[in-house]
Amino acid sequence: MGSTVTVGKKAYAFKPPSGEIVYAIFENTYEKNCYPHTPHWGCCGIGNIAQIMRRIFLAASICEGGSLQGKKGWISPEGYIKGWLKELDCPIEMADKCITIKMGNRFYDAISQEGFAKISVLLQQENRQDIVDRLERGEEIALSLYADAQLIVTLCNQGKVSSWRLIPSAPYGGECNTSLGYHPVPAIRYEMVTPSAYRIDINDDCIIRQDDGSWHCEGSEYSIVEDYIAHLWQSEILEPGSYRNRIRNFRNAMKLAPKLPSESVKISVDLTVEMSQWNRKQAESLPQKYPSDIRLTENGYEITALTKENAYWVTGLRKEATWIFEEKSAVKIDSAYQENLFSKISIASSVGPVAIMSQRDRKSAYQENLYTEVSDAS
Repeated sequence: MGSTVTVGKKAYAFKPPSGEIVYAIFENTYEKNCYPHTPHWGCCGIGNIAQIMRRIFLAASICEGGSLQGKKGWISPEGYIKGWLKELDCPIEMADKCITIKMGNRFYDAISQEGFAKISVLLQQENRQDIVDRLERGEEIALSLYADAQLIVTLCNQGKVSSWRLIPSAPYGGECNTSLGYHPVPAIRYEMVTPSAYRIDINDDCIIRQDDGSWHCEGSEYSIVEDYIAHLWQSEILEPGSYRNRIRNFRNAMKLAPKLPSESVKISVDLTVEMSQWNRKQAESLPQKYPSDIRLTENGYEITALTKENAYWVTGLRKEATWIFEEKSAVKIDSAYQENLFSKISIASSVGPVAIMSQRDRKSAYQENLYTEVSDAS
């Protein structure tokens, strides 16, 4: 999968009859592996400030691994977020527009036939059975950006309708309106999360300590940082301006994570937990592939020796595999690297469980604007 290159940002805003400010953000991008490199504007998010911040932090997360870049190459997630906050500070006032939706299987159809069942439920919840009936008849529906703002936002954020398929892509004219801008008061004090982590010396994947004290492999260093950034938007809304220090602190902690010698580790694999079809296939095949490294247990098996041969398959398991080693050794190493991190800043002792998303899935979500429901920040 090639990288996406971002070359421009624009934030628009308007106040519909409901009174809550709605933001629409547009990005000018091209795909690095497609020629010629012709940038195209597209709406990459519409909603309240919480929904927009979630969208921005999701996109920022894939900057870490290089899936989203600038013209000159790698860009920092912190710099990307800063650019959007500058746009949101003084957005362009967006005039009312006619928004059309239609169901079909063409690339630019807002609603696919496959996804119509979920969309119809959302429309019925919004008391718009009339739209459901007309879409089923193959009609094109005209909506007002202002009058139907809540419905449009719901379709994009809960219905997973790509905003670039719904909102015309060309940037609009207009004047900046600071009264519509996002002007949070910067937080003075806030607590930062430093992960308790070890780097596996065989392949450089990392294990992270969970809330219950257990250790699970969460993938590569950069993918763990990516996932942390993608989930950081809520903290940024509650404590504005904290994102930069929080990201740098987390990234540095991962970079300084000590190596975990493979000879001191055992991995307990629980075959009774729920797992993906792919992970189950791999987990169940390991005893046949490496019988000399396996000891059967009541719920699965224990890997008694981590080797170069089995490490690739073992580290692909997440919650199914618990890494076990002497805690006394772990405490000494944890103290050694945490003492070097931001000694003047209040730091939490560990990070909670993280729902890891693959780089491919994270970029797909960025490109398709696939949201889940986002509640308003209070």
